[in-house]
Amino acid sequence: MRETPTSSARASTTRPGSISPGTPQRSCSSVTPTAGGPSNIRRRPMMCSRPWIRSRRSSSAGPGRVTTCPCALGRRNTACKWKIHPCGCLSKGANMPTSDWPELAGDAQSRWNLNAGFWDDYMGEHSNDFHNLLVRPAMERLLDVKSGDNVLDIACGNGNFSRFLAGLGARVTAIDGSAGMIDKARKHSEGHGTGASENEPAGEIDYRVIDVTDTKELEGLGRNSFDAAVSNMAVMDMAEVGPMFGAVHGLLKPSGVFVFSLTHPCFQAPYAVRYAEQVDQDGRMIQKVGIKIDRYLTPQPFEGLAIVGQPVPNLIFHRPLSALLAACFEAGFVLDGLEERAFDESVEADRELSWANFRETPPMMAVRLRRMV
Repeated sequence: MRETPTSSARASTTRPGSISPGTPQRSCSSVTPTAGGPSNIRRRPMMCSRPWIRSRRSSSAGPGRVTTCPCALGRRNTACKWKIHPCGCLSKGANMPTSDWPELAGDAQSRWNLNAGFWDDYMGEHSNDFHNLLVRPAMERLLDVKSGDNVLDIACGNGNFSRFLAGLGARVTAIDGSAGMIDKARKHSEGHGTGASENEPAGEIDYRVIDVTDTKELEGLGRNSFDAAVSNMAVMDMAEVGPMFGAVHGLLKPSGVFVFSLTHPCFQAPYAVRYAEQVDQDGRMIQKVGIKIDRYLTPQPFEGLAIVGQPVPNLIFHRPLSALLAACFEAGFVLDGLEERAFDESVEADRELSWANFRETPPMMAVRLRRMV
């Protein structure tokens, strides 16, 4: 595994960022609040989706009677009137920070257009160890693609994973909001006989320029059209995910799955600091590594480097697991698969703060959602 230190890394500590060039690890050496960031958080109510028990004082039907609030019955536009629930969830009148920033979608996309050539030159046809050893095996297991399946690849980048899916026999519709990335994907696929031109998709991959935050564009792909959808290491780069989850739910056939991977929000949060230290333990010097976490629960956008030396920093959007999964559940999905992967002993680290030394700390996670009806 080849890794190159960033300019922000020190001998003993570093923020999580660009430790492996080309991997979606973020350099947070300068975290600057942007519009809609921590200093300008919008608030919205969160509706209860679990059974609740009325208290003895408020219950007109007798103490301890179990009832279901309106949102749990499917009336999602009706906020439950109860502000406190035994399950600890929040309801009408409670505030939580937003985890979508639609006003930043255009900026985020324009940065990917500027970085498309640089990113493709580094990642190339076969990607890197982060993807090949961590991401791809998890995605393949959770997707369980069958020959002939119709698969939607969301934010496909240069088409690396799209071509992998096509190699398994899937019919792939690959979309990305960056015209530059789609152009690179088509060029890579020419040797495979796929996606030869914008208007004449060939073989098993149909490449299209579609803004994944534009629900109308997504819905234009057709309701109930896909057996599966996938988004590979891209959700953290999306300014807005709620509408995307809702649109994908409608694009899937009943029992269809949406599998996405992303940098692990618990361990690659904006203010996280990776460190290595030596400890004198029973007369032996032991090297230990760890991560210090701060401000994990605050959803926030920040600038970071995906690859050292790229033309401009990306906009990355941190969402704690509670906010990320809430958007999934609100769209109607159920969670039925999850993998957290770290490098094992077979991968040799070339320096102290390599992710290969963090064998008990996963730098990424993969999630499988299912549409039940």
